[in-house]
Amino acid sequence: MAEISVRVAFELFQNHKVEAIKLLQEETGVGLAEAKSIIEDYLIKNPPRKTDTEITTRKDIPEERDTLEVKPYTIIQTILGLGVFLSFMWMFVNSIILVASILVMLNLDGYKKTIFTVESLSYTDDPEDGLRWSLKGDVEGNPARLADYALTEIKNISSLADIKKISAQKLRQKYQAGTKIDVLYNPDVTDTFFQNRSINIALYTPDLGLLEKNNIINWLKNFLLPFLCTSFLLFLNNRRKQKSLEGYTS
Repeated sequence: MAEISVRVAFELFQNHKVEAIKLLQEETGVGLAEAKSIIEDYLIKNPPRKTDTEITTRKDIPEERDTLEVKPYTIIQTILGLGVFLSFMWMFVNSIILVASILVMLNLDGYKKTIFTVESLSYTDDPEDGLRWSLKGDVEGNPARLADYALTEIKNISSLADIKKISAQKLRQKYQAGTKIDVLYNPDVTDTFFQNRSINIALYTPDLGLLEKNNIINWLKNFLLPFLCTSFLLFLNNRRKQKSLEGYTS
């Protein structure tokens, strides 16, 4: 009896007897009667199992199996995907904090202690953005602006309205025209505000570098780390899903 190829056996496994006979003729060149005889002899010795035939001929089974495998992870995948998106946006929006600290660190040697003389308080009270303010004045005879959250020293505030009101009042009282403030000044750094802070002028501190290093570390912990964690969890979930599908198809 002629050998049955893998392709012919697979057709029989799928209960495609006519196709198996035609394929056997094409492969071996035997006649129709002989091909039928070979196939029937093979089926007698290797009867197809009912369960195999049902699984291979019912096209809806893979879809049902996929649904059973994928559905439990759909909600988890959606939540993790949303977490990745939100944490990325939060990190991106606050990346200006990192940029400001890096600029200061790159120009750290240029900061020298000097005096900032206050001329006036400049601020806008925007309903959406909140209080934006700066002190106008001069440093070493040059016009300058100083903005630093540490200037307000606000405590025991119960609402956003209180913050706006009290911070403006305290700033006017504490930093009147002619007030002298110890600062660190670097004329080679841009005077653009970053996250409502000036980086060419900073309140005097014995170790500006350590302060900026702490700002960078806090940014990494508060903004980068959540993004990396949610991304890693999403990656693990996708890998688990992929392995489940591979296990089904193998």
